Amino acid sequence: MPRRTLAEAYALPEPYLAKYLKRLVAAGVLTSTSGPRGGYRLAKPADQTTGLAVVEAVEGTGPHLHLP
Repeated sequence: MPRRTLAEAYALPEPYLAKYLKRLVAAGVLTSTSGPRGGYRLAKPADQTTGLAVVEAVEGTGPHLHLP
């Protein structure tokens, strides 16, 4: 899905969303494709993508992350 489409769908500023999409790609949660038909998709099937992987990609890991 293109970044612009995601930003519009969730009413987010595109630069803000780009920052987090970049983190998700770097963590291997998403893959990105450039070009006119480019966009983002899950790197693995949805049933193999954990919420923890997403949180760690966005927030990082370490003592500042407080999980119950």
